[in-house]
Amino acid sequence: MPKLTRYLLLAVFVLTPLALLPIQAEAQTVPAAFQTFERGYMIWLSDTDDIWVLYDNGTVNLFPFATYDPLPDNPVADDVPEGRVKPVRGFGRVWGNYTFVRNQLGWGVQDEFYYEPVRDLTDTDLFVTFPDGRTAFINGANTTWEFVSVLAPQPTVTPVAAPATVEPQHTTRGLEYITYQPFEGGFMLYREETGAIWVLTN
Repeated sequence: MPKLTRYLLLAVFVLTPLALLPIQAEAQTVPAAFQTFERGYMIWLSDTDDIWVLYDNGTVNLFPFATYDPLPDNPVADDVPEGRVKPVRGFGRVWGNYTFVRNQLGWGVQDEFYYEPVRDLTDTDLFVTFPDGRTAFINGANTTWEFVSVLAPQPTVTPVAAPATVEPQHTTRGLEYITYQPFEGGFMLYREETGAIWVLTN
């Protein structure tokens, strides 16, 4: 086989799988709201108006704006336990009108507040930073979530936290491995389970 033909075949063999990988949209910093509950969290993202409910058992519910906006304000009239908070606005509408959400989350343990997380959203998955800098991975395909041992650039909070500096590492997620590589302008993630490569930029 001529050398040029061999090189062309090699290029096709190497580049074709890469072209099929789900390259993600650029990560963005967006205004958001966050509230911690007894057994989970609620996050509102301003660019989509979606509310994500993350339960401590690793499951998640997504409430698009159209599903909670028509609902009445939080209708729960129960006395608020000492040291707990009754959610308001969009969080209150979801928490107060969906009994299964309220039963799983419990009461709020702090008022909602606004921050600017780094988030990368695809058709099914979401990476989003928490106010404390931890990164949550939400798998929309099977409605689960978990913290990943990868530090994305810190969200903008008051005071503003500086981006964390991390060496290349592997993190175990069950039987799955994620490879993380930081760059000057962002970082890349490789999921061994799916072969997907995530590209997130600052």
